[in-house]
Order: sequence, then C-alpha cells, then structure tokens
Amino acid sequence: MALDFDLELTAPVTAGQLAAAVWPAAGPLLPAGRFTPGDLLADGVLTVRETWLKVVESRPVAYWQPTLDGLPFTAAAGLALRLGKFTDLSAQQDDMTGLAAAVLARVPADADAALHFQSEVVWLVRRGGVLSLSERSDLWTPRRLAAFPGPYARAAHTLDGV
Repeated sequence: MALDFDLELTAPVTAGQLAAAVWPAAGPLLPAGRFTPGDLLADGVLTVRETWLKVVESRPVAYWQPTLDGLPFTAAAGLALRLGKFTDLSAQQDDMTGLAAAVLARVPADADAALHFQSEVVWLVRRGGVLSLSERSDLWTPRRLAAFPGPYARAAHTLDGV
C-alpha cells in the first residue's frame, strides 16, 4: 500500500512556479545528474530514499468542493509525494517536512497551503500567511519542527469535501 501525501497550494501559485520552488529544495534529496527540473512536471522524480515527487496542476472537480477547517480551499497546484515502501518511512517523512518548509519559503506567502495524508491527516496549514502545524507530537518530532524556523501555531486541522 502506497503512502500518498500532497502539498497543495492555492493561487497565485501555478504548477510551473511550484516546480521552480521544488527543484532547488529537492536538490539534496535527488541522485546527482539523474533528473531535470522538467521531470517534476512530467513523470516525476525519485529521491535517494525512494520518495516519488511530482508537481501537478490542480483542476476543480464539480462534485468535490474541499474545505479546510470549514473554509473553502481550492488548490491551484500541488506536489504529490509517494513514500517508498521499502525504505525508512520516518526518514522519508523528515525529508517531506523539510521539503515542505523549503517550498513554502520559496512561494508567495499569500498562497494558502496544506500538507496532508490522503485528505485524512492534515500535517500543516498556511492560511493568510499564518503557518499552523498539526498538534500531534507523533507527526511533529523535534527534528521535523526544526525545519520550520517559526513563527507557527499548533492546532488540529480538517480537510473535507462536500
């Protein structure tokens, strides 16, 4: 069973802008010389820990109107992350949170964001430029928290659709 995560961002961020932010942030995680920035938008790239990364343009779906903490959330672009089944999951999650921190620092602060596991477990939310990490200490180890210099709040979040 795959472990699929998504870092979704609202406008004004486009898929191309997101890929431009992901590429330098993901550089240390990628095998040297194997991929190009365009691969993020095409077939995706595989990190040295076997996490697959792909940037996608999000398109609204008529039957799915997502809400984040009860407020509308319409993603314009997303980074899909599929964790490798046969490598250290905790290390891949460390990489994922570090990558999310680096990407959020490279995209406009007025783009709202959510990092979630299959729309069920919300790891982080940025809304109106304010960052909030899940209050769950099992998700946010001291090592992962260190990737976010702050300020940030800690709270429970929900991602639903109607």
